Amino acid sequence: MRPPLRPTVHRVSRRRDWRALDIRFLTPLVLGSTLNPLNSSILATGLVPIAYDMHVSPPAATSLVAVLYLASAVCQPTMGKVSLRWGTRRVFIYGLVLVAIGATLGAVGPNMTYLLVARALIGAGTSAAYPTSIALIRDRAASPNSDVPRMQMAVLAIAGQSTAAIGLPIGGLLIGLAGWRATFLANVPLAGAAIAAALAWLPADRGRHHDEPRRRLDLVGIALFAVAVTSLLVFLEQVKAARWWVAAISVGATAVLVVHELRFEDPFIDVRMLARSGGLRRTYIRNGLSFVAIYTVLYGMSQWLESARDLSPQQCGLVLLPMIVVSGLASLVIARFDVVQPGLVLAGVAISAGGLLLLLCSGESPILLIYAVTVVFGVGMGCTFIANQLALYQQAEGRDIAVATGLLRTSSYVAAIFSSSVIGFAFNGHGEQQGLRVLAWLTAGVGVLVTLSSALDPALNPGKPASKATTG
Repeated sequence: MRPPLRPTVHRVSRRRDWRALDIRFLTPLVLGSTLNPLNSSILATGLVPIAYDMHVSPPAATSLVAVLYLASAVCQPTMGKVSLRWGTRRVFIYGLVLVAIGATLGAVGPNMTYLLVARALIGAGTSAAYPTSIALIRDRAASPNSDVPRMQMAVLAIAGQSTAAIGLPIGGLLIGLAGWRATFLANVPLAGAAIAAALAWLPADRGRHHDEPRRRLDLVGIALFAVAVTSLLVFLEQVKAARWWVAAISVGATAVLVVHELRFEDPFIDVRMLARSGGLRRTYIRNGLSFVAIYTVLYGMSQWLESARDLSPQQCGLVLLPMIVVSGLASLVIARFDVVQPGLVLAGVAISAGGLLLLLCSGESPILLIYAVTVVFGVGMGCTFIANQLALYQQAEGRDIAVATGLLRTSSYVAAIFSSSVIGFAFNGHGEQQGLRVLAWLTAGVGVLVTLSSALDPALNPGKPASKATTG
């Protein structure tokens, strides 16, 4: 069994967190990591004009959103694994090149097939940035006197959440000025700037570790993982349709994946690590549950505001803006904690409280109540994102941090897809107000589960600093 390459770390004063922020080092990581959430939202305003120009229905155009989620869910851990063989900086840059290629293809694509391929390339390329960024941060912190780089991870979290929020107005501005193709083309200068910054300021890959012999890349494991995740997302996207044969494919592919990974010398997913680390498994489940609630409220409340309050999409964006702002602030505060458990408990409490506040909302509710709901959910969103990443940083073995981080992001994408089915169930066949109540009770219940699982999780080691790694 290979020894974990976990760095020895010690707690240091919080003031060093701010001094450890190397702007040059973080600049390419922030630029690269924001491309995925930006592309997740920037195209939303362009779906109608794309459908018109491509002569397809608006629902057909939404496949451009789904293909990005699908490519990201599969490729986040895949890019993390590939970086172990090719080098983290190299894969980070290769991913950005792929983004530029996909963006150029989308900007000139004559039909929907070209656009779908372009979005898949963008999804795959942007997936390289975040897992490799966390790996680069870990490598930089791998010294006897370094603390968990909480503030660096908080900067990435805040950048990702803020760009997801400004994607809608940016998309609207680009379409107004230059048409929907500009939403693709805008990726090219951003990717170019990130590549230039990475070449200038990121440390060169040091090659394979002396105790890391060259092994075959687990292509079979990657393919099985892709089948399992793809079929799961297809099933979750329309749970009401009860496509059980698709769910059976996902279960079967997962079972074959586990058997294969147990036999492979250097598996794509270290099943043994997951088996022995209950804390890591619970982190993935807790992260997925939290984001089911968060995405359900984010998208479901937007739908309710437009139908029950007659707000325009732009007005909805302004109402929900505090959620993103507070989320960034909460990430920053939680990153200063010495332990992650309070942040995870606070996330669950905030999600539950937001669900209960949502029960009070109606078409005649004062706007201040709606703002209160968004603020409370902003706390839950920010705590969820950064605290689960910090927990994973402790629980994953050093060499597997990129793959483990990718899997954490995969759980978020699965939650996003599933939330669309939850919203469809709540509002289809129910009145607007009744549908909102269904979402409120479901969200409050998920918040209770997250709170209890966080408070009772022995792997979170209450009272111990975040710099101590556990896998119990």
